[in-house]
Amino acid sequence: MFKYGPLIWASIEDDSGNYYYSGIPPVGYDKQGIPIDEQGLQCLDLRCPVHPNYQPVDASYYPAIKDFLPSVEEWESWFEQNFITIDTPRIQREIIRWYLKQRTVSQEFEHLARNSSSIAEIAQFIFGKNSSDRVE
Repeated sequence: MFKYGPLIWASIEDDSGNYYYSGIPPVGYDKQGIPIDEQGLQCLDLRCPVHPNYQPVDASYYPAIKDFLPSVEEWESWFEQNFITIDTPRIQREIIRWYLKQRTVSQEFEHLARNSSSIAEIAQFIFGKNSSDRVE
């Protein structure tokens, strides 16, 4: 079961119809394990990497795309604190998906995405095999 830390909630509806409600603290969980409020609306912590309004706390510069991305360690920490098992390559792919949803992406990233066949290939190019290619 998921465990959520301090309650910081936002209120929006994203394109997929998921709700993030700001008024009432969660009272239970839906079938996906996401906290819900009294109205049955989904609630996610703003610090949750999958929250649509998530802002990185620990960003690192990646020369391959000439831009900043959330650190893999920040996401690993959040998933671990919430008892979610996820491996590092999956986190890297999720960070790439998060970056794709941003209003602006770098020209270098757009070029890389056009010339790559998968998100896994993009992630491997940006993060390298052992994530040591970034500059803190």
